[in-house]
Amino acid sequence: MKKMIVMAVAAMGQSALYTFLPLHATAHGQERHLFWFFVIYSGGMIVFRIVITTRADRWGRSQILMPALGLLALGFGVMIPPPVPLRLAVSAVLLAAGSSALYPMLVALVVDRVPGRERGVAIGTVSGAWDLGVFAGSLSIAAIVEHASYGAGFATATALTVIALGGLVLIERRRVTIQAT
Repeated sequence: MKKMIVMAVAAMGQSALYTFLPLHATAHGQERHLFWFFVIYSGGMIVFRIVITTRADRWGRSQILMPALGLLALGFGVMIPPPVPLRLAVSAVLLAAGSSALYPMLVALVVDRVPGRERGVAIGTVSGAWDLGVFAGSLSIAAIVEHASYGAGFATATALTVIALGGLVLIERRRVTIQAT
């Protein structure tokens, strides 16, 4: 259950990428660079996902998830100031690196820790938590953007991702402590 909360909070931050990045870039006259942002982001996702999946079993899901959330937070943080081509490119790489691992590793982590007969329900719950997070994040960040700025929306996405990272660290630390006793 706690991991579902981490998943929902992380997804809340992710909603800024698809919902507000195009508006942020357009508001600052950078819409012509969006194509390249999404080319770099999508290509990076493919490359990073291939690399991550080959290492996940050796390194461990949590050891991949924690840096992934950190990279996502950095990627959103780069978008707080007005976007320019270099910031868009840097953000695309950071977000691709983090996004490539986030959802698959959370699903794998849940599946690893659930008995076989309960995996269908667990995966459905993961998917529901993700969808709920994207929905709630879009609404929450929209309210912040409307009252403040796109930069404030990306600052919120950064904060939500850091909160998800903190939650994951606490959950995993507690799990390790319980296993040790």
